[in-house]
Amino acid sequence: MDVFYVLLFLSIFSNIKAQNTINEDHNVALNEENDVMLKWRVDGDDIFFEMSAATTGYVAIGFSPNGGMPGADIVAGWVKNGRAYLSDRHATTYSRPVADSSDDYELLYGYEENGKTTMAFKRKLNTCDDKDNIITSDTLRLIWAVNDADPMNLDDLMYHSNNRGVRSVVLLDAATSKISELPADAGFFDITMPNVTVPDDKDTTYWCIAVDVPKFDQEVHVIRFDGIVQEGHKSVVHHMLMYACYGNITAVRGWSLDCDSEIMPPDMSECFEIIYAWAIGAKSFEFPEHVGLPLGGEDGPTFLMIEMHYDNPAFSPDFHDNSGLRIHYTPTLREYSADIWMVGQNIDLMHLIPPNESAFKTYGFCFGECTEAGMDEDVHVFAAMLHGHLAARQINLQQYRGDELIAELRDDNYDFNLQETRILATESTFKPGDSYVVTCTYNTVGRDEVTQGGEGTVEEMCLVFVYYYPRKTKIDYCTSTPSLASYWEFFNIPYVEGIEDYSLYTYSHVVNSEPETLRIGLQNVTDRAKRYNYCFGSTDLKLNEDHFELNFPEWFDPEKTMVAPDVCSVDDDDDEPVGRGNTLMAGCYSIITTIALCLLCV
Repeated sequence: MDVFYVLLFLSIFSNIKAQNTINEDHNVALNEENDVMLKWRVDGDDIFFEMSAATTGYVAIGFSPNGGMPGADIVAGWVKNGRAYLSDRHATTYSRPVADSSDDYELLYGYEENGKTTMAFKRKLNTCDDKDNIITSDTLRLIWAVNDADPMNLDDLMYHSNNRGVRSVVLLDAATSKISELPADAGFFDITMPNVTVPDDKDTTYWCIAVDVPKFDQEVHVIRFDGIVQEGHKSVVHHMLMYACYGNITAVRGWSLDCDSEIMPPDMSECFEIIYAWAIGAKSFEFPEHVGLPLGGEDGPTFLMIEMHYDNPAFSPDFHDNSGLRIHYTPTLREYSADIWMVGQNIDLMHLIPPNESAFKTYGFCFGECTEAGMDEDVHVFAAMLHGHLAARQINLQQYRGDELIAELRDDNYDFNLQETRILATESTFKPGDSYVVTCTYNTVGRDEVTQGGEGTVEEMCLVFVYYYPRKTKIDYCTSTPSLASYWEFFNIPYVEGIEDYSLYTYSHVVNSEPETLRIGLQNVTDRAKRYNYCFGSTDLKLNEDHFELNFPEWFDPEKTMVAPDVCSVDDDDDEPVGRGNTLMAGCYSIITTIALCLLCV
């Protein structure tokens, strides 16, 4: 009788459409054509998902380290004859994924309705299964696939053909997709592309426009940014960066041109302060309710620049784009005004990365000597935006107090094509004299020449834009770069008096070195070179000359990190990994577990 009731319960549970949902905090459209949607929320160590697609066959997603199948952790779901099925799999090659021996996904509900399949399930962030990828705060490549037919059985996952794709997503984002109600006195203004004809002679274009800061009766607080994507243009609008600029607006007003244009006005080339980053699929960015970004004040930016990334792999001539950003503001100033620091590696020619390296690191320091001189009180950091270019693979921001590492924000799977401003789960306190270190890891395999620092996407940056309050520091940016004297030392470059540009002189010697000399020399510069300390703000900080060139800091350990506790340590009593329940017992609650396995549980 007990067995009968167990089987009856399983049958009823898998054949009905659940009346509740996962109560998601986040959602993203993975594909428009197949209406592939993913919703999720995090609850402690568990993450709940709902995936859906316009199909009456199966829908699958995979957590991939690089956007491909090999190494991906895959879950597929479908509804057949009124019963929902879920299959936990992994891929080792570009072929049919293999079913896991350990089933770590729990089916919550599944149903078909109006030609659409919806599946909900949950799993641990870290399942302690070496065939499952750990879900962290890193950027994750989500691969998806759809087939219009149901598998014949649990082992028969048919080929998806061209119904597949990949999308970068940050699953563990403190901000949610749910938007707060705007205050009654809130206003907004839009900055949109002026009907830009997306070039059809190349697949990637960066388009820049410059616009006036609106005239306000008083200073206002920006409280939210929304992305605006013209209908039908999601496939071509890739990401946007908005810069605060302090140049001459009359020299750039009305400019709209390719960012790589040789006739770019100099004032537009001096826009370094990124105040917002948006990528396709990104949610709106809201400031905390006690914080706003000031705009329209006497010391505010003179104009704003939008850098739009268009992706047109089909070389279509049919896109005339008016996408952009909506900026919400309130004249009722909030308790605190926010500001933004730019920290990391200074943007200059001598930020050099050797070719054909798979994981070359560079370090940008915001030294405590700068923050001691430029800060009068503690500030609170609530958000950050990590920024590198096409060769960047990892970006890590660390905060040191003396020689102690006290805070860290890292993305070990950085994707240039998903640059978002991230709300921190917990605000961090930054004190005068604290230091920041930005570590960037680059992959230059396939490049034959040295990659240099600069604004172009094939050049590199290593920066973090840190959002903080209150806005009372004298610092706008705090960066460093290896000293020229260090290059001369490690590359045996002779000093010659009367050189007009010592940076170009040094650069020429370095990039023309023999390959092995180049690699070893740049590694020495990265690991040992003295750094120029750039500490700039609205007022002259007048750092002592002894603080302009600083030794490589003894307090910094490149291998140090804030390691999370090992939830998968082995319990000596039963050799069962801590953090994952007994797989056999867990099988009793999984719809796709075989009847034979369930009989063992009762």
